[in-house]
Amino acid sequence: MNILANIAGLFVKEGRFDAAFTYFQLAFDQLTPGINERNLPGALITTFITNGDAQYLTELVTDKADAYLARYKYKKNADDLSAGIKTYQLADHLLDKINANHIDLGSKLIWRKNSRRLYEHAIDACYQDNRTADAFYFFEKSRAILLSDQLNEQHSAGKENILVVEQLKKNIISREKELKNIKGQEVIYRQTVDDILDNKQKLFALQQKIKIRNPLHYQHFLDSTFIILQDVQQKILKDHKALIEIYAGDSAV
Repeated sequence: MNILANIAGLFVKEGRFDAAFTYFQLAFDQLTPGINERNLPGALITTFITNGDAQYLTELVTDKADAYLARYKYKKNADDLSAGIKTYQLADHLLDKINANHIDLGSKLIWRKNSRRLYEHAIDACYQDNRTADAFYFFEKSRAILLSDQLNEQHSAGKENILVVEQLKKNIISREKELKNIKGQEVIYRQTVDDILDNKQKLFALQQKIKIRNPLHYQHFLDSTFIILQDVQQKILKDHKALIEIYAGDSAV
């Protein structure tokens, strides 16, 4: 799938868009024939996340969105711009699911780093199409989401639960690292796997308690439309007309 997506990317750079989209579809066909970014099954996404392969899926969807944007800039067909923005939105929702399921901060940092291109190009596409509200959405989603997640989690969990959650996460990471170095020791390997599963079950149970105690924390993960442009206009800017928001990407500000 990744190889086919990379071939598609090369065709985009050459301006051979028909070939590019053919190879994007071939990449999706590796998952299920005929599938695309609009109808990815939830179970399939979960499998990618569980196996640690979600990066390939997010990059495929983001690459396809970039292809729509590139074709728009070349041919000036408004349908490509609309399709690109929709695909960026789908990639963004995919990142939300990954962010909600990853346990360690390091993994989240990797996904947020990979999302830089997504948000930079999505804002560009919205600017090209004069879609102010959608641009505002991508601006807001790109702002210090990891910090927001950490603060929300700590606020909702309480100090005692924070310590337990963090210790469980450390135990899981530590045991998973040990697992990679265990060779030819079947008994120890099984014990390590059992320990990891036990810690994950305890972590899940504790997170469910936090979810019940403070559902707003988990709503933050699931509902990404927590603030829209209209809210800002009616509430924050009700007595003045000033709003400046800047995004610094890899190739544009």
